[in-house]
Amino acid sequence: MRIVAIKKVEDCFDGSTIYAYTFSHAWSRASILALAQLGQLDFYPDFPRPFFRVHLKGGCQVKGVEAEQTCVAIYPETDKETIKRTFEAHFGVSVDAVESAESETDGEEASNGQQAPAVL
Repeated sequence: MRIVAIKKVEDCFDGSTIYAYTFSHAWSRASILALAQLGQLDFYPDFPRPFFRVHLKGGCQVKGVEAEQTCVAIYPETDKETIKRTFEAHFGVSVDAVESAESETDGEEASNGQQAPAVL
């Protein structure tokens, strides 16, 4: 799985920042279980929409649903760029994804035309 689009969703009052990621493939059970390498994985396969959440070092949370191509990451105020780079490096990021994230301003749609998913 590679990250093909990144969209900044919002900045929160507490200083955290939310990004939406679109991947080259949908989340499979195996790809979800592999997230345990990054931190504490909570996976609820029996939910009607099997939900996962990963707590990374530094306070980041990543949330998504099995069989979807997206997830959201909530980065804390402190050290957010380092944590963001670590998460993105785990998957590899396409040049287009980086360009789409850098070209956004004030919550506008990314230049690649991708819409961000609703925050989970």
